[in-house]
Amino acid sequence: MSLLLSQPSKLCFRKPVFVRSSPLLSNGLSSSSLPEPPGYVFVCTDPCRPSLGTIVTSKPRGFDGVLCFRETDPDLDADPKRISLPPLVTLPHCQTQVVTNVVVSSSSPEDEDCVVAVKFLGPQLSFCRPAQSNPEWINIKIENPCFFSSPVMFSKKHNTFRMPESGGHLVGSWDPCKHSKNPKLQILRCKQLPKTTKPKRDLLDSCYTSEHLVESTTTGETFLLKKYKKTVRINKGFVIMKTELLRVFRLDEEGNAVFTQHIGDDVIFLSKSEPFCVPPSSFPGMLPNQVYILDVDELANVLLRFYTTSLAAVTEDFVCEEWVEEPTLLVTRFEYANLFHTVTDWYSAYVSSRVTGLPNRPNVVFMDGHCTTQLEETWTALFSGIRYAKNFSRPVCFRHAVLSPLGYETVLFKGLTEEVDCHGESAHNLWQNPDNKKTARLSEFGEMIRSAFGFPVNRHRSSERPPSSSSPSTSVHNVLFVRREDYLAHPRHGGKVQSRLINEEEVYESLHHWVASGSTGLTKCGINLVNGLFAHMSMKDQVRAIQDASVIIGAHGAGLTHIVSATPNTTIFEIVSVEFRRPHFELIAKWKGLEYHAMHLANSRADPTAVIQKLHEIMKSLGC
Repeated sequence: MSLLLSQPSKLCFRKPVFVRSSPLLSNGLSSSSLPEPPGYVFVCTDPCRPSLGTIVTSKPRGFDGVLCFRETDPDLDADPKRISLPPLVTLPHCQTQVVTNVVVSSSSPEDEDCVVAVKFLGPQLSFCRPAQSNPEWINIKIENPCFFSSPVMFSKKHNTFRMPESGGHLVGSWDPCKHSKNPKLQILRCKQLPKTTKPKRDLLDSCYTSEHLVESTTTGETFLLKKYKKTVRINKGFVIMKTELLRVFRLDEEGNAVFTQHIGDDVIFLSKSEPFCVPPSSFPGMLPNQVYILDVDELANVLLRFYTTSLAAVTEDFVCEEWVEEPTLLVTRFEYANLFHTVTDWYSAYVSSRVTGLPNRPNVVFMDGHCTTQLEETWTALFSGIRYAKNFSRPVCFRHAVLSPLGYETVLFKGLTEEVDCHGESAHNLWQNPDNKKTARLSEFGEMIRSAFGFPVNRHRSSERPPSSSSPSTSVHNVLFVRREDYLAHPRHGGKVQSRLINEEEVYESLHHWVASGSTGLTKCGINLVNGLFAHMSMKDQVRAIQDASVIIGAHGAGLTHIVSATPNTTIFEIVSVEFRRPHFELIAKWKGLEYHAMHLANSRADPTAVIQKLHEIMKSLGC
């Protein structure tokens, strides 16, 4: 089993569900080590139940022991519907400040039979029926300390709330209709455990282990997941942990827990909320038999075993009907219609061809079953030829095949959760002054993309004179504003981009007026503001716009991934909304050696005047 890091899809089918984490959602921390709790908690809820939205505390500052439902909406200005729950009651020798997780039994809190279960760190488990006229909490004090740090889940199959015991040897079930502190216990017997070496056992013994139950929505099967995490670093007083191993067991009614690497045609999502197990068709672009991990300090994807729709055994009478003599990269794509994740696939293929010493650009065979997207234009430009294994109608053999790692395994993705202390530098400078803390790999990759579209790698910016420049001798800087639009990602998905900058049009028009009116106050250079509507541009035109830009502005989004193709001395100006404070483009700029500026917003609306002021400062730093 291999651990594959990934950027998971937005967790929703119909309505978006925002995912936040906080120290209130403990990961095995003792209460004495907890920092001062923040003013709210966002708990990710099951997207199979889209009307639930999120569960949050009701006070802006300080936890007041009151939970409420809040319906989420992509329009952040909308007034969300709220259903308040009664104040929590803390049992003797218990606490209600640290929530392990929250689970809801039905698709809507307004259903008469809906039950909310809150598991607190420690012995308290609380139930509430929010649809009742006078709802109240039913509080249970669990006697067995093995369940004190366990997360709770709801089993539709058994109509009970269930918890795995710490260690994974017991499962406790609580019937919300019976107010019993003693659960129904089931003893688990682990079977068919894989053999492990002593170093591997020593590693696992040093890990923090957590157990999670999940029930398939399609088959009703129950799986036990054992997650092994290890501390990798401490960041600003918080421990950052990484999953070293994930084991999955299929449970039966007799208590047999059989180790498995096959969960059928399903995908499991494991987070601080209740885990859920759904068909991959719910998330276009995903393959079955994988587990997504969404944690406070980690986004990961565990591919339990490589999935293929058909696998024939090679026998003595096997005959290759086609031999491919040229070196060929075998590539498996996942989020194939997303630019960021596709760039990680391009980068993986590029590095694979470099480290294996291939003299020319190799051919590529896609091993997945995905359909064609507009991004195939770049695959075709980057490599000698593209073929699809799904279209092979006869046995095909390769003289020289290279298995390209998944894009999730590249530094472009792993760097989001692991510290990669490396800065960009030109290959020429590194050749003269070797430095293990610097790299030219990402810059070379960008040059490869520019070259693939016929652009000289040493080409810099356009010399066109902008409208704001009155002097023919005034130097020009292209300022590219990368825009985001609603789009149809691929034929199987009618998705809509969630707004990262809700007044993007206003910001762009303000910048356009500032430039066109000649009121920039810049005397030594002019600005040519480029409207980066990439959704309406060919990939070649997008790369041209990137390489011609002195400054690239944009809200956090996949379109900014194009900065891998930016030329040296390009400045990146990212507008970061409160919902998307992720380091993707700051890190890419760092690994390319580009200057990076960020404007962090309090919400998803930017002040156009502040954007103009920041751009003015950047232009002055460029000598304007």
